[in-house]
Amino acid sequence: MMQKLITQIILTCLLLSTANKIYAQQLGLDILGDRKQMDIPFESKQDFLIVELKLQSFLPIRFLFDTGAEHTILFKKELADILNIKYERSVRIIGADLSKNLYAHVARNVNLKVANTLAVNRDILVLDDDLLHLEEITGQRIDGILGASFFRGLIVRINYAKKKITIYNPEYFKEPDTSKYSKIPIEIHNYKPYITCNITDDKGNQTSAKLLIDTGAALGLLYHANTDGTVKLPEQLIPGSLGKGLGGDLLGFMGKTKELEMGPFKFKGLLTHYQDLNEELVDQTFITRNGILGNILLSRFDIYIDYIQQNVYLRAKKNYNTNFSYDKSGLILYAVGNNLNQYFIKDVLSDSPAYEAGLRSGDYIQSISWLPLRFYSLSSITKKLSGKHGKKIKLKVKRGEEEMKFSFKLRDPFRPADIK
Repeated sequence: MMQKLITQIILTCLLLSTANKIYAQQLGLDILGDRKQMDIPFESKQDFLIVELKLQSFLPIRFLFDTGAEHTILFKKELADILNIKYERSVRIIGADLSKNLYAHVARNVNLKVANTLAVNRDILVLDDDLLHLEEITGQRIDGILGASFFRGLIVRINYAKKKITIYNPEYFKEPDTSKYSKIPIEIHNYKPYITCNITDDKGNQTSAKLLIDTGAALGLLYHANTDGTVKLPEQLIPGSLGKGLGGDLLGFMGKTKELEMGPFKFKGLLTHYQDLNEELVDQTFITRNGILGNILLSRFDIYIDYIQQNVYLRAKKNYNTNFSYDKSGLILYAVGNNLNQYFIKDVLSDSPAYEAGLRSGDYIQSISWLPLRFYSLSSITKKLSGKHGKKIKLKVKRGEEEMKFSFKLRDPFRPADIK
């Protein structure tokens, strides 16, 4: 059994809180104008939702659509500098690992246009440095985060199948057919939606957990075990990195939750990430959540989020509760190069198949199954490394000036040792 496992799941902006709130802004209705609704297309890359914007009505940028972040954030200060954007002051924010205080600049009345919506002025936060480098883990350019406050006063539908977000003027919104959609009450805090679910552990202990509905998290379920002592951690846990956040690498564990119950929907044996909250920061930021629901789980539904009446409407896809895939190689891969089409091994987890085969951090992948890299994207490589237990993987890598060949079989760390 591996002691560690790379999950290929990256968390970003699990919590954003400022010591001083940026001023209240106009309701999101201004982006609709006199229209009743509007569609915003998105790309799905490595389980992140990416939308196209224009900054100051001129510069094309790409932001994550993030219901789990309160504010809109620009990662790349050089873009703001090019457009001579001015800053009013600096504010404190808390990184996704909930352990570091960072600072960002408040920029007032920045002009943003999302897809075919009307251009509007919004206050945004601008980081001094891009601390996430999401290009490396998505294989796509990412310039920032489109936070939940951007859509305040609206109703939002996320259609993962058609890859579009639809925003509605609540005055004209008709409730979805409740014979097809399940209506579940939610709570809205600082523009962010929280849903209450029941979690059951291996011993049958059950607790009610408040979970953030977070489209900025590329995971299924993350649970903060130290916020409620009722549910115990599973006996079979794998320590390791959970990904990257504003404050750096996220550390925690991975295991399986016996059951998650969300309204009428149940997930059994759900792959779950466990991360403790820093108790001092919990007191400072009034954190009320017990965990997070991310895109890997949310994408199994068609979702309406009614920020006004505080309800969520869920329509499950067929076989919504089938098993979730996850990495079985032990490799952590980054995309690099001008076109983000080169892939190198950032880390190899010890006791993993890839480590046992001899692969090491710093190796550059040259081919997979002896096919050159032009046949692959980072997403397709991730999918291949999350394949069936026992599947053979062949890699050619470059280590320094030497080219080397390796092969190994994928191994499911949660598969009992006596089952081959």
